[in-house]
Amino acid sequence: MLETTFNTDKIIRFMDSFVAQTIKKTVVILDNSPIHKSKKFIAKMEEWKEKDVLIFFLPPYSPELN
Repeated sequence: MLETTFNTDKIIRFMDSFVAQTIKKTVVILDNSPIHKSKKFIAKMEEWKEKDVLIFFLPPYSPELN
């Protein structure tokens, strides 16, 4: 458990580490947090996709998923 704040750079480092450990096609589902939608994060998505890790964003409004 971590008690810290997160920003785009930390999330990217986490995802890079996660992607390095995957051995099969993986789908990651994220909300629409600004750190997930930043230009830096979006730029990394193609790199992760090439390694069979796909990012899927929840719809902006989805009360049925609460």
